[in-house]
Amino acid sequence: MFSSLSEALSIPLTSLSLFLFIVLLIGFTVSNIKDIKVNMLVNIVKQFHSYPSIMKMNNIQSFCFRSHQNSVVPSLFSGKETHVSALPFNIDGDQVYKLSYYASNPALSTSDGRPWNPYFNSKRGGFSGIRRHALCKGSPRCPNEMCWFKRPYGKENRVNFEERNGIKVCHSCNTEAEDVPCPAVKVWEVSEDKKWVTVYHHNHHTCEPVKKMCQRRSGKRQQQPFKRVAS
Repeated sequence: MFSSLSEALSIPLTSLSLFLFIVLLIGFTVSNIKDIKVNMLVNIVKQFHSYPSIMKMNNIQSFCFRSHQNSVVPSLFSGKETHVSALPFNIDGDQVYKLSYYASNPALSTSDGRPWNPYFNSKRGGFSGIRRHALCKGSPRCPNEMCWFKRPYGKENRVNFEERNGIKVCHSCNTEAEDVPCPAVKVWEVSEDKKWVTVYHHNHHTCEPVKKMCQRRSGKRQQQPFKRVAS
């Protein structure tokens, strides 16, 4: 029907054409992806709906690239796993962590400071327990070279934005934000006795971590809402 992906992207995205576009995109990528799974395709479609600038080529290339990142298996990692009480706030690179699993509140075992998309269930050969997979959302950036944010902080704004009429804009200068894709992937596997969780983190982040505050009350760890900071 179309000779190239760029030709397919030239059609307007009505409801029908959006469906055809996704079918075409899958057709273009399926030849390069081995053992592609239905839950992975569903996750890609959900993320497409969340992007306001779906027609930007860099976003499409990002989705095609990140589709290949779903094959995160233990054999990708060298060295021993690191035993920790909590994941690093600015988790990055190829790392394997093992920590206690809290069945009553699983997020306490797998949370960190990165802006992850909602997880989806996953499977791999030789493992029959709970296995979950998440892709990083990435962080927006302000492209304005004269942005007021640079004066006190000496760097571009990657953290302070707000929504106006459905458009994400810089809080300091009102310039429309640019999305910066992030290739990082996180997979966690819960032991069958649900006492331990092993977290596999793959690739380096292009995003900024988001600080959060936690405290313990009555012997239980309480997670507070996210707070963006400029540090």
